[in-house]
Amino acid sequence: MNSLIRRLFIGLSVIVLLGAASAAHADSLQLTLGGGLTGVLNLTVTSNGGGSYLVTGISGSEKISGTTYATGQVIAPNGTGVYWFPPPAGGFTYDDLIFPSSNTIFDNGGLLFTLASSTGPIYENLYSIGTSTYLQSAFLNNGAPFPWDFSYVPVTLSVSKLVATPEPSSLLLCLAGLAFLGGLLYKKSVLV
Repeated sequence: MNSLIRRLFIGLSVIVLLGAASAAHADSLQLTLGGGLTGVLNLTVTSNGGGSYLVTGISGSEKISGTTYATGQVIAPNGTGVYWFPPPAGGFTYDDLIFPSSNTIFDNGGLLFTLASSTGPIYENLYSIGTSTYLQSAFLNNGAPFPWDFSYVPVTLSVSKLVATPEPSSLLLCLAGLAFLGGLLYKKSVLV
């Protein structure tokens, strides 16, 4: 009877571990920039339904006018759809949604994120101005008066196919469970 309970426990543990490892994952995609700026941005996204994804993380770098900038962070949507800068600068409309399977990768809200700069963060907005036509707008925050603190550059975008990647915590949980099961099986073989 003890052996039956142990086998049942091991079987259920394997099912739970495998289920947890396959259920928890983040989607990622690669966005390649061309035109007025170049670079590769790696985006972490979550499904928003209807073929749209909410961008929740960003890494990579891009080159603007000969200078390479590392990405900072995605600016999470604030509910108003507008990110305001100190007056009189204005702001950016954004929603951080991306449509990787559509002819238009971003809508006119676009993706708002920061770039690291020695003079402070550069706020960048990538958005659509028509089917497959995109614009990069940047708020430079370099002390220049409005409108010279903003720049606008036409950009081309291409996106790679989404790939499911397991969360690190899921992989760790799966490995710990497998080690535990291996220990139980080893103990059982030693005792027999």
